[in-house]
Amino acid sequence: MKKWYAPIPEDAEVLYRAEVSLFGTLDEFDNPVGCRGSVRIDKYYVVKKTPNGCWVTLGLCCPVHFVRTGARKRFAWPTEREALESLVARMRNYVGHCERRLKEAKAKLSAAEDYVNALDD
Repeated sequence: MKKWYAPIPEDAEVLYRAEVSLFGTLDEFDNPVGCRGSVRIDKYYVVKKTPNGCWVTLGLCCPVHFVRTGARKRFAWPTEREALESLVARMRNYVGHCERRLKEAKAKLSAAEDYVNALDD
């Protein structure tokens, strides 16, 4: 991935990307009991503009990402609110994928169990 090695201009435009991280929680006996999420909003600085979008980076020696202007799905957004709405949409999409994968795994498990049970008969 390309990295940005030039200084970021002081008047650089800022775009935002929201991410969520999960952390495990422990009870008083240090047994895992669940997890909690933490949302963070990163500031990405516009380092180069093109007719179709712009290149953004977190800082010096960090990877650069291309953000297409006017796209429905973007890497980073002009406002924190839009970044958070994008995070919610990404997580809904992720949950949908996980639910489909779980349904598929359960169907495969059921088929395997049926096959084993047929051997016993």
